[in-house]
Amino acid sequence: VSILVCSIIHTQLIQLKKDERNLYKLAYTDTLTGLPNRNAELREIERCISGEAHIPIFTLILFDYDNFKMFNEFLGHHIGDIFLIESIHHLRGVMGKEAVLGRVGDDRFLLLLPGIKTEDEILHYIDGLKREIAAPFFYKGHDYHMTACFGVVRYPKDSATAGDLMRQVEIALFRAKSHGKNCVVFFDERMQQTLERQMTLENKLIAAIDKKELYLEYQPQYHVPDRTLRGFEVLVRWESPDMGHIAPLDFIPLAEANGTIVTIGKWILHEACTQFARLKSMYEKPPVLAINISVVQFSDPEFLPIVRQTLSDTGIDPCYLEFEITESVFIKSQERTKRILDELKKLGIRISLDDFGTGYSSLSYLRSLPLDIVKIDKSFIDPIGTIPEDKNIVRSIIDMAHKLDLRVVAEGIERLEQFDYLVRNDCDFIQGNYLGKPVTISAL
Repeated sequence: VSILVCSIIHTQLIQLKKDERNLYKLAYTDTLTGLPNRNAELREIERCISGEAHIPIFTLILFDYDNFKMFNEFLGHHIGDIFLIESIHHLRGVMGKEAVLGRVGDDRFLLLLPGIKTEDEILHYIDGLKREIAAPFFYKGHDYHMTACFGVVRYPKDSATAGDLMRQVEIALFRAKSHGKNCVVFFDERMQQTLERQMTLENKLIAAIDKKELYLEYQPQYHVPDRTLRGFEVLVRWESPDMGHIAPLDFIPLAEANGTIVTIGKWILHEACTQFARLKSMYEKPPVLAINISVVQFSDPEFLPIVRQTLSDTGIDPCYLEFEITESVFIKSQERTKRILDELKKLGIRISLDDFGTGYSSLSYLRSLPLDIVKIDKSFIDPIGTIPEDKNIVRSIIDMAHKLDLRVVAEGIERLEQFDYLVRNDCDFIQGNYLGKPVTISAL
């Protein structure tokens, strides 16, 4: 009996150890790639910091693949999984035996690299990773190429705790991705301060409309060359009680990133039309009201209904409205863009292509889409009078637009010589501080 009991206990112990190993594997291993998961990577970082792993200096490199979500949607998630497995196989060949690679997200990987100290060494190492990531992935007769962004943090230079290091390397990767594709960014404290400010702004921005902290200013546009008033561009401003004046360049990108630009854009449209409906009777000839429309706002399914409702609520004649859009609205779907623009034109609203020359600038947009105005970006106006050859670019844009039966607005006029040049080259309308700064509704 005792032998039988011992045998049963032994069997149970074996099973318990097997179950323990399986639980450990589930807790610390990524099921797709077999790599360590986030828990395992954190545990390894803590071992290094405690001295248990005998690694006094190490670098963490966090990377993820550019446009992997689109790759997944285009080819299918099962093909995306195959790509990741194949890509990891390539990386193993160059990352070195001592490096620990783990999968910490869908297409996000963390590499713990012992011993490397200098920035140049790390960049050289990442160049090797980039080459392997860029290796063609062959599927159904086509080669697909991928790039990745990298965030880098170093121990003990940047922090002394695993939690802080993970947070910092995430911040560095976030900054790298904000710069574009195939970028590398090393963490520094200013990034954390910037991110904390952005988070504070983001939280306050959500409540800014209800608290009436946003307000509008109007910058005049003039006919060339007689300087008679043509209209106004609507500009949104934010005055926070505890943070003071916050520049649009600081909060508009945040609003676009988190989607609140849709709510802000709806408010701007309604507020501007309401104010303008009261003011237009003051003018012998009512001026044009130019309102910027964000690409996020333009993509909202409720955009057209909101425009129609605003026109109905405020009673403004749409022939006095001009919507300024950027070339980025054309990227996702030219067909949808054209349909919406056609609907706006049917309402009587004019369409202006803003920031012309700074984006994708395809002549096909000007030919195929129902545009009325081309707006030359300030970056082309600034060099006039200082860089002679840049004048030719402005003149070429004006000539091209006129041949396509489009009118031209030049923005950012700061000096007399810029104004004179635009007069000589038949620009239609101008705006800028030289002739009129943005003003509040009461000053208007």
